[in-house]
Amino acid sequence: MRYTNRIEKLFWLSVICLTIMSATILIMPFVVSVTNEKRMLVVATGMLFWGSAIAGYTSIIKANKERIRYISKQPNDDLSMGCRVGIMSFFSNIPSTVADISMIMSFILFIIVIFTEHNNSYLSYVLLSILIFSLNMHGLFNGRIYKTIKIKHKRREKHL
Repeated sequence: MRYTNRIEKLFWLSVICLTIMSATILIMPFVVSVTNEKRMLVVATGMLFWGSAIAGYTSIIKANKERIRYISKQPNDDLSMGCRVGIMSFFSNIPSTVADISMIMSFILFIIVIFTEHNNSYLSYVLLSILIFSLNMHGLFNGRIYKTIKIKHKRREKHL
């Protein structure tokens, strides 16, 4: 049980970090428009974006290593867990279905906005932020790490 708790904490840490990364896209147009005296805001926003991206992906890598350790100690130790990599799976559970639908819709809308007169509007930043967020959540919630933390563990009971 210790492994699954660590895996779950690392998984949710990555969700939080990747959410912050996606949210920084929403403030970028405002930060870029400030005058040269306040360029520190641009640097801080960039550091927040890259720092949260690195922290999020690092925690995913650590969670996967913990998952592999956990699975290898199981009697059947099937590391693939009978499923594909998260980026290649779709609609495998409720959170992933929400992420998949929002990813598809935001991608379509983003492409439409790019080729219209609204391509330089704040709408393009919102759609890009949703697209990046939903793409990351698609990979996480369809993946093996999420499947590992959602496995129901049953106690073995003695029957007389």
